[in-house]
Amino acid sequence: MKKRKTEDRVVSIEVDVLNALLATPNQSSFVGLRDYTLILLTLDTGIRPSEGMKLIPQDFNASLRGIYVPAKVAKGRVARTLPISETTTKAH
Repeated sequence: MKKRKTEDRVVSIEVDVLNALLATPNQSSFVGLRDYTLILLTLDTGIRPSEGMKLIPQDFNASLRGIYVPAKVAKGRVARTLPISETTTKAH
């Protein structure tokens, strides 16, 4: 018998906590900028961090403001295209 999937849950995070999280990475270093961008991408799209780390530059489309998650990267093995905000687009 298949296990029933539970309903999705909505998590509410205070704005000051999000601002503190985004202020943590040192954006003047490569690692800090990478971490900042990954945090933005995760918050913006709901993408899993492990999926985000496997994306390549060709998966990013700045003009259409979207990220393509190929099936080989996606946890569910189903490709998808996710819209991203202007802030996330500029962070790359």
